[in-house]
Amino acid sequence: MTIMPAMTIILALSCCVSSAFAGDEAEDSFRNEAGAYIGYAPETYSTGWEYSYEHKFFDKLPVTFSIGNDVMFITKKSPVSLPAHLVVITTDIETMLPLFGLKGVYVGAGISPSFYSDNWNFEVSSFRLPSRGFVAYQPDDKWTLIGGVAVFPRLKYPVWPIFGVIYKPVKELTFNLVSEDPSIVYSLNDRVSIFAEGNYTYDEYEVDRGAAKNVILRYQDGYAGGGVEFKFSKFIKAAITAGGIFDRSMKYRDGGGKTDLRGGFYTELRMASEF
Repeated sequence: MTIMPAMTIILALSCCVSSAFAGDEAEDSFRNEAGAYIGYAPETYSTGWEYSYEHKFFDKLPVTFSIGNDVMFITKKSPVSLPAHLVVITTDIETMLPLFGLKGVYVGAGISPSFYSDNWNFEVSSFRLPSRGFVAYQPDDKWTLIGGVAVFPRLKYPVWPIFGVIYKPVKELTFNLVSEDPSIVYSLNDRVSIFAEGNYTYDEYEVDRGAAKNVILRYQDGYAGGGVEFKFSKFIKAAITAGGIFDRSMKYRDGGGKTDLRGGFYTELRMASEF
């Protein structure tokens, strides 16, 4: 239930890895996906969009390109000076392929040129270049083991581990227990799935605070919830999520103040189309 800057790049990674091992179960194969969402939490609300395209170079090397924009609008009244919104403009390139000579072993890497600020601008100082590398091992159709590292230059904590397991005991049920994006998904039928999810977010933005320019504002939260996804057709799907959000705060890295955001109920509506 957050926008998608540095820490949540790992969230996107886990989804990519999960879908990469779907095998022949998918009836349709699409190269394009476009999506948008709107979400509410106490004293903030968020919206954003993303478009991705997958291409196989030389018919062997799969590469996924994506671009997106995410915005968190801040409605909290606080004695600490806060921006009206936090903005991420991001692109991403990722690939994953078998490791030759080792059955069931895959290697992947990705890089995400992005801007993290309080406005829709492209200032050089707000530019970041998160990246990640990982190895996945799939001994059979039920298990996938994942390990790797994500690097976020210029953040307080620049290196984060990637680890976890994806377990699919039956076709309808998936336990996605990758480090920053744990989820459980159960397909009731071909159109309806229910899921549980949780995450902890830590992000940093470059913002203006009165006369002080280009200072770093940290945002963090944790949440847990669940929802339902409905496929209207093979091209269009929607999901609604609700749950609890907690341990929320915004803090300036230079000691310029900290404010806590209220926890409580959050909800999110997401639409996506594959073509």
